[in-house]
Amino acid sequence: MPSGEAILLLIVAFICIYFIALNVIWFAVWVFFKREWKRSMRERELNSLREEEDYRMKNPYSHFSDCAVHNEPAYPAGECDCGALPRKDS
Repeated sequence: MPSGEAILLLIVAFICIYFIALNVIWFAVWVFFKREWKRSMRERELNSLREEEDYRMKNPYSHFSDCAVHNEPAYPAGECDCGALPRKDS
């Protein structure tokens, strides 16, 4: 029959192994979700850049907000009265 000290040592060893295993599992889960989060952030950033590029291709001129081309839906849109210049980045 094992002595009291041996039983106590086995219990302490079991608890240490248990907590080490839990930490390894939690770390693996954290790394997985962090990687997925970074990938989703990259995808969102790429999508926003694509949308911005599509907008710039469709709208090569930058009009002021009070320009007549922005009159709709309250009034019919008119011709540019702000002297819009082509964008510097296009």
